[in-house]
Amino acid sequence: MRATLRPEEKVLYSTLKHWFCLLTPCLIVVGVLVFFIAAPEKLRTLLLAALLFSLSYVIYSYYERKYNIWVVTNMRIIDEWGVLSHNIKESPLEKINNTSFRQSLAGRIFGFGDILIQTAAESGATVFHFVDNPKLLNNAIVNARSEYMQRGTAEASGERTAATGSTKACPMCAENVKVEALKCRFCGHMFAGVEVKADPKPEQPSVEAAAAKTESEPKPEPKLKEGFNPRGAWSGQ
Repeated sequence: MRATLRPEEKVLYSTLKHWFCLLTPCLIVVGVLVFFIAAPEKLRTLLLAALLFSLSYVIYSYYERKYNIWVVTNMRIIDEWGVLSHNIKESPLEKINNTSFRQSLAGRIFGFGDILIQTAAESGATVFHFVDNPKLLNNAIVNARSEYMQRGTAEASGERTAATGSTKACPMCAENVKVEALKCRFCGHMFAGVEVKADPKPEQPSVEAAAAKTESEPKPEPKLKEGFNPRGAWSGQ
């Protein structure tokens, strides 16, 4: 395979054209060779050129079969062909609607057939001719598409779970807040398991400490009224 795989892409199945596609070129060579042997000398020059052309056709058909491959990956189906050129046609798994295969009587005997792939594209169905063992290719496409759809469904489900699991409802106001929230920003409700710390109250001194503080403080001297004599007489009389 000459196509480049994408990151995290892996090949699940690959196949070539059946060898039956080389039967026609080989029969042409045999027929030209028989005529060349049985022909008179005058026609051998012309038949020799035809024989060389038919041999070239066989060689070209061999390499055409070698480079015409179908690859099933976990992301897409790759149809690659071309001897002198390089052509690639891909069908993403998410755009495939249905696949089927058909075999003629000769195809059932020798093991080849056609694969029909119906996609969402407007071009219609894609047909692969002379596929070696088409049943295996058809099963590989069906299994790859099934696994891809299951993987996509699981990823979408995980995203929805992550989106809904990042919030919680307040039991008081029914508003959604973050899971890590300790307090509802709408109603102020404190969620269960959150310890509410009260403001620290000033420490009250003990009775002994209050009495010792009172004794240590200097007592103020009594103020005498102006003109008062402690001996009981008023001054100024």
